[in-house]
Amino acid sequence: MPCAIAFSGHPACASDRIAGSTVSTDTLRPSVNHLVQTLRTWLWRSRERHALARLDDRLLADIGISRAEAMREAVKLFWHC
Repeated sequence: MPCAIAFSGHPACASDRIAGSTVSTDTLRPSVNHLVQTLRTWLWRSRERHALARLDDRLLADIGISRAEAMREAVKLFWHC
């Protein structure tokens, strides 16, 4: 029988039903990959925005944005684009 991962986090045989449902690893893998990629994106945004907020006016001018534009971006929540 193909193996599956039960929602409890413990491996289970596909014939075993924990709380009436199991998810095959083939079905779960894309979802987990998507979750990991989303978390990485959020972490990257947060770090970039904090770094932007720390730039001085000379460096902001070098990249062509004003202090106000930098602050508008820096205060955005990490899940906002």
